[in-house]
Amino acid sequence: MKNAIKVFGIIAIVAIIGFSMVGCELVKDDEFPSKFRGTWERDYASVYTNTLTFTSDTIKDSTQSISWKLQEVSGDNYTLKSTGNGTVYTIYIKYENGNLNFGTDNTSGEHDWQGKWKKR
Repeated sequence: MKNAIKVFGIIAIVAIIGFSMVGCELVKDDEFPSKFRGTWERDYASVYTNTLTFTSDTIKDSTQSISWKLQEVSGDNYTLKSTGNGTVYTIYIKYENGNLNFGTDNTSGEHDWQGKWKKR
């Protein structure tokens, strides 16, 4: 009986550790939320006709040959690194009512992206 209890205890501990490790792998701060992923376009007339495509860790602008890799997430501030010249940007991105808003407090210089976007 004691051996059965020991075996059951070991199995329970291994299962708990296994489940906790799976949970840790599923939660990542350095990814765009799933609601961001896909292709977005502006919902108003603009001189820019670019679209933005989000994957788990990259933004691609349809008008440029470079993309931006996600480096860090802090609240609604996303730190990106350009694949072109390696410049690091911080961009404020807010998802509200199904729209993606790039705030006016961008420090990136990517002012083309500011405004309201909708999923294509």
